[in-house]
Amino acid sequence: MSIEDMDDGFDENGYDRPSKSELKRRVEALQKAGESLIDLPAGRLDALPLPDELRRAVNEAAKIRNKHAAYKRQRQFIGKLMREIDAQPILEALDDLQNAHLAETARFHEIERWRGALLGPENAAALTELIATFPAVEVQPLRNLVAKARREADSGRGKHAQRELFAMLRGLIDQA
Repeated sequence: MSIEDMDDGFDENGYDRPSKSELKRRVEALQKAGESLIDLPAGRLDALPLPDELRRAVNEAAKIRNKHAAYKRQRQFIGKLMREIDAQPILEALDDLQNAHLAETARFHEIERWRGALLGPENAAALTELIATFPAVEVQPLRNLVAKARREADSGRGKHAQRELFAMLRGLIDQA
C-alpha cells in the first residue's frame, strides 16, 4: 500500500482506528478520573458537570466503608459510566480543580517562606526585601508584628502573633 492510497483518518501504519493498547490507556484514564471523583469533597463534586447517574454512583462509592469487593465493583461501575458519557467536560473540570489546588499550595508555600524568613536569623534582610517587593505594606505595623512574633517564637509560648503575621502576609500576596 502506498502513501497515496491512504485516506485521511488513517494513521502512519494504515489503521483507521486506535490500537487496542490505546483503547486500554483511555479506559484506564477514565477509570482513574472516576476514582478521583470519589475522593472529592461534596462541595467540589457538586460544582462538576456530572450526569445524575454518575453523581449517584460516586456518592454511593464514597459511602462504602469496606474498601474491598463492593468498593472495587463500584469503582468499576463508575468507570463504565465514564466510558458511556462524553467525559471531556468532567476531565477538564478535574484538571481545573487540580491546577487551582497546585496554585493554592504554591501560594501557601510562598507565605510560609516569607514568614520563616521574617522570623529567622536574617530577618532584617528579609524585611527589607519584603518592603521592596510589596511597596503597599504598612511598614511600622509590620515591624511591630514581626518583633512580637519573634518574641513568641523565642519564648515558645503562644503563636498568636505568628498567625497574625501569616494573615498579614496572605493579604499582601493576595493584593499583589
